[in-house]
Amino acid sequence: MIRMRVRLGIFGSTCRRNFHRRSEKTKKGFHENEKNICKDNEEENIIYPKATRYDWIGPPDPVSNIPPVVYFIRENETMAEKRFREKKAATLAWNQQFWRDHNYGFQQRKEEFIQERLIQLKAQGNERQSLTYEEMSEFYKKFLDENHQKHITYNWTWYYKNVGLVWFALKALVAKSASKCSGKIKK
Repeated sequence: MIRMRVRLGIFGSTCRRNFHRRSEKTKKGFHENEKNICKDNEEENIIYPKATRYDWIGPPDPVSNIPPVVYFIRENETMAEKRFREKKAATLAWNQQFWRDHNYGFQQRKEEFIQERLIQLKAQGNERQSLTYEEMSEFYKKFLDENHQKHITYNWTWYYKNVGLVWFALKALVAKSASKCSGKIKK
């Protein structure tokens, strides 16, 4: 079991990387006494504890290299907190999709370049299994030049979305503080 706390977010919210992989020995979880505190997620084959106060960060996606996040939902979550959580999730999903598409295209183009170059070298009588760093640098330069505008657009959109999250985070913080204050006054 991996257990690591990571500081994330605008206000330094603590996230815990604590994904459990399902054991082959038991279908209910790692321990029989955990069955009451764990929720089983069949699709990802991961067990999430119900009683947690932290966001969970999983292992990175193999294509996008972005780790998935399961956001903690408070019991008495205000509408502002819910909107903030949904906006964070939407921003993460957008980021995940961009990098999945980008990295998939990169790998495809890289394989095509390598195959074409090896065929050219074979036609010239120089049969090799791989390309040198200098030969690959031509591909990297060409790929970056072709995708320069796409990266600029991504960066500006990413900045816009994150600055937009600040407003929702402030509203959520004020709503959470107000709900805590009103809870103390009622008692």
